[in-house]
Amino acid sequence: DAVKVAKSVAAQVRSSDPDLASKAQTSHENPRFLNSFYKASRLHFIGTWKTRYQQIIDTLPPAPPLPPAKERLILHVDMDCFFCSVSCLGRKELEGMPVAVTWGDSTNKVSNAEISSANYKARESGLKAGMWMEQARALCPDLITLPYEFDKYS
Repeated sequence: DAVKVAKSVAAQVRSSDPDLASKAQTSHENPRFLNSFYKASRLHFIGTWKTRYQQIIDTLPPAPPLPPAKERLILHVDMDCFFCSVSCLGRKELEGMPVAVTWGDSTNKVSNAEISSANYKARESGLKAGMWMEQARALCPDLITLPYEFDKYS
């Protein structure tokens, strides 16, 4: 069944990050806790975007002149769906499935994780960014959750 296959893909993605396999920790149990925390923080990722992109921009040649206003293109990015859309790229098994990005695992019955990003299929069930996993699971029992994949977002 398609849901089982999609959940298997999500489990493979989740298993590739050793920090996701461990229980919640503090700096007392794990001296690398702070580094792991920032590595896994979407708010840190979003908050440091300007520094990352400035480093990239500094290596580029000067930009060409802007086209006349009537020829400009404005790009609108739905950031509430961005992480999810990028994480689903190249994973055909997830097409048409309700998918969300969160550190929580939808198969874990005990999770206080927050939904960061949900695709449009998941939103049809009422999911939205900022929703707790428990509520998301109640609205969408077949929800597939993927962890953050920050390396893909830049």
